[in-house]
Amino acid sequence: MVTWGQWDPVYPLKALLSSDLNKYRSIGDAGIAWLLSQQFKDGSWRGDHILQIPHTHIHEPGEITEWKLGSFGTGITVDDHNRIFTTVTVLNLLALFRTEYAH
Repeated sequence: MVTWGQWDPVYPLKALLSSDLNKYRSIGDAGIAWLLSQQFKDGSWRGDHILQIPHTHIHEPGEITEWKLGSFGTGITVDDHNRIFTTVTVLNLLALFRTEYAH
């Protein structure tokens, strides 16, 4: 049994779309219900610092061990201004699920 809220289900739910969705429909339904319960009144979802912009001389960003939080420059992890990136990701997932369930 998956307990939503322990971790962000958006990407695991997207992974379900590449499997037998009917086999895992109860998990998908629970994840979608949890996501909808997390939506703010303004229509957005909780965002976080998500976009990493490495310094221009870095060729392997995965090797960076420390990122500073910021909004401008390089070597930073940018906050999700007005929760736009997170909201678009969730809306994309909801649209994909709706399309897949319609078939």
